[in-house]
Amino acid sequence: MPPYHSVKKEKIHSSSWEESAIQEWSSKKKVMWNQDMIKIELLQKISEVKHFYDSYRVEEIAKAFGHKVLRLPHNHCELNPIEIT
Repeated sequence: MPPYHSVKKEKIHSSSWEESAIQEWSSKKKVMWNQDMIKIELLQKISEVKHFYDSYRVEEIAKAFGHKVLRLPHNHCELNPIEIT
């Protein structure tokens, strides 16, 4: 299980998903697609709107209380001193 601060609000598609699961996700999010599209085309279509759904639970909680979470880059030793060790 990922750390609590890295839990996504919802699962976002990936290339490991079945084509039917990608189609279902697209339909729920009202992303336009058709039956003739192959998996790679579906993934491309979804990547255009992915940023709308790619958020973390902790960010939603903070936003509800009027705060904003600023994320640091992973493994950046100057900004994350604990990584120096």
